[in-house]
Amino acid sequence: MAWTRSMVEVDEPVDLDLAVLPRIVDQLSELRVASYAEAASVMLDRFHQAPPPPTPAEVTHDDDVYTAEVNWQKPDDRKRRSHANSLDATAEGAYALAFAAVTALGYVVRYRAQHGSGSDYVVTRVGEPENDYWKLEVSGTAEGDDGDVRARLHEKVEQVAGGDLRRPGLVAVVRFSRVVVVLRRV
Repeated sequence: MAWTRSMVEVDEPVDLDLAVLPRIVDQLSELRVASYAEAASVMLDRFHQAPPPPTPAEVTHDDDVYTAEVNWQKPDDRKRRSHANSLDATAEGAYALAFAAVTALGYVVRYRAQHGSGSDYVVTRVGEPENDYWKLEVSGTAEGDDGDVRARLHEKVEQVAGGDLRRPGLVAVVRFSRVVVVLRRV
């Protein structure tokens, strides 16, 4: 997929393993993150065959494009009913895939951002102090084309640039139909 002609294909595959998310996020409730991973599995199940093999994906971080594999488990009927609202499942599932992508690319998801900050969560780079944080805004879409993802990315970049929290930002836009996670620093 060509976002711009300057993108560089990176050979290292990115592993987006939803099963390990509750153990790797920092100060978030494991139960909440597990629910996000369930929502992602419900959304992925709408469009893809459950692993094995893992679901192919693409992660773009600024100008670097990574091939990726999403490891998830087929949801049972209880999980499907728990995430039957497709708007909520898309948003919560996007958090799970965004968390997996930013973690694989060297960030640590710390905690929920305050209202009005222009973002959803706070992240840091691995090894950096917690007070040297970035804002993380996440958006998801079930379907759509690359133009839809770019438009959503542009909208969210503007949102992160605003808000009352004056920190650098990171935007993640997730699409489930053909799994794409686009990350852009702001």
